Amino acid sequence: MNRLFLFLAPIIVFFTTSAAHADWQYTTWGSSADEVMAASSGAAQENSDRGKDPGDFIATLVAPYQGLGYDFDAYFIFDQADRLQYVDLEPRNSLDCEGIRSAILNSYGKPEQTGSFGLMKWWHQPSENVVVFSEIIECKIRYMQLSEPGVDSGL
Repeated sequence: MNRLFLFLAPIIVFFTTSAAHADWQYTTWGSSADEVMAASSGAAQENSDRGKDPGDFIATLVAPYQGLGYDFDAYFIFDQADRLQYVDLEPRNSLDCEGIRSAILNSYGKPEQTGSFGLMKWWHQPSENVVVFSEIIECKIRYMQLSEPGVDSGL
């Protein structure tokens, strides 16, 4: 029983956010880069790797993140108006991807949507976040504000 608790406790802590806060860790969706830096207590720093910018969004900040015994780089992705839109977690060791995939499945259960190349997506009501796991090109977990499945959140 103790072994099971020791195994499950980090999974729960790592992959859950408070139901009272529909955000990721110390961030709030829609925050500015300055607000995220302040909330991170110095962990988030300027990101100079423009290869991490997805489309029209900007990976303005990066911070180390550790959970479940895995080391990640957390990229804070902002829109053109400097509002936090999502957080990408990329493992520092690409060999960890299989273990992370298993932990995600153990934590969230069967994905609500799947795609090619290991894409899995959950609309996680308790944390009010959408969680996406992808093995396309690189291993990545993306957290973003909850939206209804199949509904765009813009005009």
